[in-house]
Amino acid sequence: MTRPNEFAHWDPRLIDGPVVAAASALNGLGFDPWQTWAFRRAELTAYAASAFRCPNGKALTMGAIRTFPPQARAELRMESIVTALLDGIAPDVEALGPVRGLAALVTLSALPSPGDPGYQSRASRIVRRVNDWLAERLPPGASVVVEHDHRAHAGLAHALLRAVPALLEDRIDAALLLGVESYYDPDVLSSLFAGGRLHDGENLDGFIPGEGGAALLVVKASRARAMGRGVRARIEGAATAWEAARPDNDVPCLGDALTAVTRSLTDVLAAQRRPLDWWLCDVTGDALRQHEFQLAWPRAGHDVMGPTSALEYLPETLGDLGAATLHTAVAVAGEGFLRGDPAAETCLVTGSSDEGPRGAVLLSRG
Repeated sequence: MTRPNEFAHWDPRLIDGPVVAAASALNGLGFDPWQTWAFRRAELTAYAASAFRCPNGKALTMGAIRTFPPQARAELRMESIVTALLDGIAPDVEALGPVRGLAALVTLSALPSPGDPGYQSRASRIVRRVNDWLAERLPPGASVVVEHDHRAHAGLAHALLRAVPALLEDRIDAALLLGVESYYDPDVLSSLFAGGRLHDGENLDGFIPGEGGAALLVVKASRARAMGRGVRARIEGAATAWEAARPDNDVPCLGDALTAVTRSLTDVLAAQRRPLDWWLCDVTGDALRQHEFQLAWPRAGHDVMGPTSALEYLPETLGDLGAATLHTAVAVAGEGFLRGDPAAETCLVTGSSDEGPRGAVLLSRG
C-alpha cells in the first residue's frame, strides 16, 4: 500500500497535546460553527440559483453566501470572509494571554493557478490583512508569522503538520489556521464549465460550488484550560499524500493516496481498539471523487467502523468548499462533540484536491 508523504500521531494520553480551543465559520448555511452544525442536522442546504448561467442556459446552482452583493467577485468576497472569520474568533485570540509567538497559516483556493498574478495579489492582501489584525491584538514584541498555502481541500492537514511540532516544542504558543474559498468568479466558473466539472442540471458528473471559510485556534490542552475555553476537539493526528490521477489526465485512479492518509490514522485507532465513530468527507457528485472514495473507504474503515458509525458528506449541504473544506469540517466536528450529535468520540475528516494533494485529520472529543 502507498504510504503517506507525511504522517504524525499526537497521543493525548501521553502529551499535553494540540486541541482546537476556538473556531469561527462563515458559509452559505451559517454565520458560525453552531449555525452550520444545526442547519446541517436539520438537513437544510445552502443551495440557491445564482446570477451565473450555465452553457445550457440554466441558472447555476451554488452554495454562495447570499448576504454578499451579487456583483461582488471572488476576490472581494474572500477578503470579506477573512474579516468575518477574524472578527468571530477575536475574543478567543485576545484571551490567549501572554504570547511569545503565534503562527497563522491561511489555505487559499488553488483557482486561479498559484502562478497567476491574480492569485499572488489576492494572497498578499489576505496575508497582510491577517498580519495587521494580529498585530493589533497580540502583546507588543510577540513574534507573528503569517503564511499562505494553496493545497485547497487538503490544506489543513499540511498546516497542522507544520504548526503542531512548533507548538509542542514551545516555538510558538498558538496557531491560527484559516481556510477560505469562493468560486464566485466568472473566469473560474468558465474554466470549470469548459472542463465539464460543474453540475448544471444535465451533467450529473459534476459538483455544486460552495463558498465560505473557517478559522481554528489551535493550542496545547493546558493553555485552552487556562483560557477558560475548554476543548472543542483534540487533534490526534494528520497525514498527507499525493494522488497522480486528476480530472485533467488519464492516469487510472486506484485510490492509493486517500487510502494512505486515512489508513495511517485508522491504524492508530485499530491498535488502540477504538472505533471510528464519525467520518466527515468531501465527496461530491464528481465521478472521479466518488470512485476514489469507494476504493479508500473499505480499506480504511473496515475494521474500525461499525453499524452505528456515521459517514457524512460535507458538500451535501454546503457545496464544494475547496480550501475551506477541512477547516469547516473540524469546526462542525467540534460542535458535534460538544452537543453529542452524532454520538461520537472520534472523527476523521478528509479532503481531496483536484491538483493532487490528499489530507486527513483525526479528532477526538475533548
